[in-house]
Amino acid sequence: MEDNKMSLLHDYMKVAMSYSDKVSEEELKKICDQIQQEAEVKFKNPHLIPKGNNIFLAIERETDEDSESVEYITIEKDSRGYFCGYWTGKRSAGERLVRTKFWPLLETTAHKTVLYFVRIYKFLNEFIRDENTVF
Repeated sequence: MEDNKMSLLHDYMKVAMSYSDKVSEEELKKICDQIQQEAEVKFKNPHLIPKGNNIFLAIERETDEDSESVEYITIEKDSRGYFCGYWTGKRSAGERLVRTKFWPLLETTAHKTVLYFVRIYKFLNEFIRDENTVF
């Protein structure tokens, strides 16, 4: 029975890995660059934006005016594929944001990947509260 579970897990892993191969990285970058340009002018804390070669998009979330909290959500890529990252920190000078959560983006196209990211953005509070959120 144990061998059967391992082969099933292996099959699922192969399927999950194939999703990231189908997304056109060039197309995803174009979409993300356009969104980034339009959104960045509205950021209150652009100096804290998460940056890196594997971050395609970083959007600042609205927080209360009197709050010290800063939140960004991102579309990123690592060796396992694309994912949505949730970054938090404080407005205090020199404070760096830290990625505290992430969710895989297992879509088959660049457009669907961005749409799934938008879904996470829209319902982020629910995803943050529920540690066991499954997509």
